[in-house]
Amino acid sequence: MSTDKIIAFDSLRVFAIFSVIILHASASLFSELYPSNEWLAANFYESISRWNVSVFFMISGALFLRKSKKLNLKRLYSKNIFHIVIVFFFWSILYAIYEFWGKCDFSAILNNILIGPHHFWFLKALLGLYIAIPIFRHIVSSKKTEIFFLLTTFILGIVIPSLIVTVGVFDRPFEQLLTGIYDKFNVQLISTYSFYFVIGHYFIEYPLNYTGRHILYFLGAISPFAVMLSSYYVSELNGAPFMPFLENYFICTALEASAIYILFTSCYKSGKYDVIFAQMSKRVMGIYIVHVFIMDWFTDIGINPTSCNLIFFIPIYSLLVFVVSYCFVVVLQKIPLVNKLI
Repeated sequence: MSTDKIIAFDSLRVFAIFSVIILHASASLFSELYPSNEWLAANFYESISRWNVSVFFMISGALFLRKSKKLNLKRLYSKNIFHIVIVFFFWSILYAIYEFWGKCDFSAILNNILIGPHHFWFLKALLGLYIAIPIFRHIVSSKKTEIFFLLTTFILGIVIPSLIVTVGVFDRPFEQLLTGIYDKFNVQLISTYSFYFVIGHYFIEYPLNYTGRHILYFLGAISPFAVMLSSYYVSELNGAPFMPFLENYFICTALEASAIYILFTSCYKSGKYDVIFAQMSKRVMGIYIVHVFIMDWFTDIGINPTSCNLIFFIPIYSLLVFVVSYCFVVVLQKIPLVNKLI
């Protein structure tokens, strides 16, 4: 893999984590502020920032599945996978202590530790993907097999869930019936995350031509606005905020994530900011882990996105969370032992 690709991944991680913070800053407002002008701002930021976690999966797939990387099972399971498990429980304990400080509900505390804070779903999904890396590497060893796998997971993890959600706009009972049937097969989440993981490798190994890239750029550019308008329309129709169009499995999210991923990996060139992005990239996982704690702390001291006009305040608030989280992680990485858990 070329140096430009590695640098592109560094910069993409940084932009993606900032997008995560914007997403989390607007997510609760999307549910709480409907109907209002503030909700329109939340809908806008929700719609343009849903690509981030899908891109994280794609980057991981590109790095772990590339042919030049020799698979070391001992290192994979004893270091990469074990590290995720330790990080998950260490920070779940700290989040539980913070949430239940001064309370004695041991059952709830234990439950929170085992489940983890809400944004730790990503660590659990990543853990499952890492465990399956030997299988994925066998799949990507053949281009035909990889294409077949991508088509299958795209249909099962993206197309079918998107169609079911769309059906629900017009016939809610029928959508609930379809969802109940499809959920019994337990294939959606596995297919969705596996699709992103493997297609991250495919786009690097078999780059799209000029026409293919620009078609995807166009579809990716219109996708967030299609989601924003569709969410607005269906929310107005139902009289309540409608979120399914914002999920990772929705086809617009897949198009937007793929377009941004290809844009960075195809067009990024080395420059004077490479060292800065490389240093910041080393703190991205730490920022992901702690940024919700920083947001909760901000709320406790009276700083939250509802303080001002949301169209301006959400990005400013998100930048503040990003900077404080980054500085916090830098400090933690200087502490022995703790630096292994961030």
